[in-house]
Amino acid sequence: NVEHIDHYGAATGLLRGIIEVAIVYLACGAIYNYQAKGARGLQLIPHVGFWMDYPALVMDGVNYSMKLLSEYTGQQPHSYPESGGFQTLGAAERDTFANFEPSR
Repeated sequence: NVEHIDHYGAATGLLRGIIEVAIVYLACGAIYNYQAKGARGLQLIPHVGFWMDYPALVMDGVNYSMKLLSEYTGQQPHSYPESGGFQTLGAAERDTFANFEPSR
């Protein structure tokens, strides 16, 4: 309950609730993957592909935010290492849907 954040121990309760939800998510997802998909090992983790990509996605978000911040403040953009799919596109390279063909 975020409305009780000014009470003593509210942050502890919030953290405990987040951890409990994460444990239920992992347990239920693992049971489902084991029973329905016959998964074993690392594949038991629900949405394992997303969680494996998550660090790179966070780094992309940080790099993008730093780029926007440097442009907003008028500073020279720093060179950040590319960790994933984010790359700067010029105006001519943007997708305008001019060549869009719907799938059949």
